Amino acid sequence: MSLDLNEYLENLLLELGGLGRFQFVLTLIVYGSKATIAWSTLMMSFGGAIPDWTCTWKTDLGNEYISNSSFINKCSFKNNSDDVHCDSKAYDTSMSTIVSEWSLVCDREWIISTITTIQMGGLLIGAFISGQVGDVFGRKPAYYASIIILLIFNVIAAFSVSWQMFAVLRFLIGMGCGWYLTIDVTYMAEFTPAKYRSLILALPMWPLGTVTFALFSWLLHDWKYIQIASAIFCVPWFIGVCIIPESYRWLVSVNRIDDAHDVIKKIGKMNRRPVPKKEELYKVVKSANRIEKGRKRTFLDVFRNRYLFRTTVLLDIPEKGRWINGFALTSKLCVSCGWMALIIFTSELYPTVVRNVGYGINNTVSRIGSMVAPQLVYASKHIPGLMYLLLGGLLLLSAACVLLLTETNKLALKDTIEEIVEKPHRVEKKNESNHTDEYSGGIRNTFTKDEIHTHI
Repeated sequence: MSLDLNEYLENLLLELGGLGRFQFVLTLIVYGSKATIAWSTLMMSFGGAIPDWTCTWKTDLGNEYISNSSFINKCSFKNNSDDVHCDSKAYDTSMSTIVSEWSLVCDREWIISTITTIQMGGLLIGAFISGQVGDVFGRKPAYYASIIILLIFNVIAAFSVSWQMFAVLRFLIGMGCGWYLTIDVTYMAEFTPAKYRSLILALPMWPLGTVTFALFSWLLHDWKYIQIASAIFCVPWFIGVCIIPESYRWLVSVNRIDDAHDVIKKIGKMNRRPVPKKEELYKVVKSANRIEKGRKRTFLDVFRNRYLFRTTVLLDIPEKGRWINGFALTSKLCVSCGWMALIIFTSELYPTVVRNVGYGINNTVSRIGSMVAPQLVYASKHIPGLMYLLLGGLLLLSAACVLLLTETNKLALKDTIEEIVEKPHRVEKKNESNHTDEYSGGIRNTFTKDEIHTHI
């Protein structure tokens, strides 16, 4: 009988308190910062708004043209007696956006949606890079790298001197957002027991960020102040540098057992639970014999493995559902629910050694939809019904693809690629006698501490 490392690491969280003080602090810092990321991602919804504006019309002779007609938000008009043109534009001073900053109306209106597309391109690149960085260097460095990126470039963006400079900085900000949105789910999932994983990962931190962004946009009325505010709200999360540790699952997967046990001790101390001896962890790891010493996994490993390649292809299609933009409240509600379920599902389908890479690949592909969305909105003005027909078809295809994937509810997270083809084991809550009630094929898959020592 061999001990299952996945089951041991999963049950270890329950022995250390399950959903205790440590998980509360981790959720508050790592997942709470998601509200800040929403600010950086959504900035263009205010920054790209078009305030009311008027033109000073002059004839070709240089005389000011006066008419009784209203010319608010009007790029041109025909006049039979005089040739007139817009000499200068005046914008509503109740709000300041990049449109009024660089006069992005009429023949320059395309720049607004292009900047949004460029930003979403940054999310695509950031998601891809973060996937690799998180699995090679660890979850914690990748997480704080994203916060640093957003802090620096949000401040610089506020002092942009041209729309071209602003577009470049929005790309870098988008990269920081994509970086974060890849690492946060993996980081949280690896510290949360299977029983509570869906609950924690589905917390509405993004909607909370959306609501607070709307409030501050209403209060500030200026895109520069909003950029600076987005940077300021990155600062409080650095308190976690001294509080939250590296993922102990990732440390085990790269054979850093001493460091992993230090993290386990920290969890036990915060949750006020006894900590298993380091020797116990060493022997269970040795018994499992599945640690990949010195091997660095990359996104190519996801495509080399038949199961992971199939999982990635089937997951990539549903993520296009994010194109939906709220035209119908019911559709938006359903898409939001499906998106949160997909985030949880994706994080559980990949093993620890490529979890962040796998999630990063799917997050990267999803940003193609985000890049296309601004252009799709523009195209829908000329082709009525295009958006609804396209999104409806993609959502139906998404649902069909998800049905082909393996159910992961309440299953122990896998740690190596070799394990994903094995039969999954469900994790159940232990009873008071410290024994498990779940069996698979007549063979028990989890063990008590005494049994572990006996086996050793």
